[in-house]
Amino acid sequence: MKPLGEKSFVHYNKLNFTNNLFSKLFGKDIKLLSHDTSDGGMGYFILKYQYIPGNYTIVFEHDRLYFSLFLYNENGAFTAVDLISDEKISTELYDYNISAAVSILCTALKNTVPVFYRGRTKKGRLIIDEEE
Repeated sequence: MKPLGEKSFVHYNKLNFTNNLFSKLFGKDIKLLSHDTSDGGMGYFILKYQYIPGNYTIVFEHDRLYFSLFLYNENGAFTAVDLISDEKISTELYDYNISAAVSILCTALKNTVPVFYRGRTKKGRLIIDEEE
């Protein structure tokens, strides 16, 4: 697999570790749509994949010392890895946390249909996306 980003990028190794992990766990079920990097601040990168079986977009975003992992359906509704699993997920940017989160997402997508949300109420409750 061809490495992503410039070797001078501050999080070059983490970017490629994450991309290789997605490729290893999801195989042909995903396609890399785009990636972006920045050395500003403490460094930043984002990876976007298409999850082919469900026609979802997976977004892995690293900013500062943490990451987020979201899933979007074709309507733009979202869910996060910690919303589709009862397992406790740490988002500190360590390889073992990234591995755990991506593995949980992969297992969940292969075994269940995720619930997507289209926003929050004024009280902060998630609003379920009702497919028509």
